[in-house]
Amino acid sequence: MFCKRCGGTGWIYLENGVERCPECFSSVARKELLRFSGIPKRFLECKFSNYYPQTPRQLRAKTECLRFFLRYPVVDKGLLLFGPPGTGKTHLAVAILKNIIVHKGLRGTFKEFRSFLIDLKGMLSYESEVDVFKTIANADFLVIDDVGSERETDWGREKFVNLIMHRYNQKLPTVITTGLSFYAEEGVSFPEFSESKLNQESTNV
Repeated sequence: MFCKRCGGTGWIYLENGVERCPECFSSVARKELLRFSGIPKRFLECKFSNYYPQTPRQLRAKTECLRFFLRYPVVDKGLLLFGPPGTGKTHLAVAILKNIIVHKGLRGTFKEFRSFLIDLKGMLSYESEVDVFKTIANADFLVIDDVGSERETDWGREKFVNLIMHRYNQKLPTVITTGLSFYAEEGVSFPEFSESKLNQESTNV
């Protein structure tokens, strides 16, 4: 017998997006997805409801992040959240990830970029490094946090390019947070990329 709420599709179609049918996806499964998402303890309580914009830019960023969540997984691009420290970029990125898991029942992964590079460097063999890279690169939905905070090297830049291009080619949505900018007058610019190559909608926070 089909579910009366979703007709057996597993999805409920809303006016401005879709969400996983709550009758077909248990709270236990959602908790497991959250537990294995990699969200750091410091950010576990981050929600849209407790992000309080202090500027028009922050309000616009919150609106864009909410819109992304509501549309997901029917999205063509990811999000790039950039701006100075303390503006709530990671808060908003985690809010997207948590809502995707809790309200849509879909998998997602959080990874701080510097930690990702450390994990790769710590591998004792090339094969192990490839396995670590593939685990992150093939995540259904990925938040890459704080790109640019690491000491810049050609090796690190190459890993970032490879990661982004792999996800672009596989049509895997990504949310990136960074203190770098596309605009030179606002500080250090994002290296070598345009928005089209990143396949991200950029939002200044």
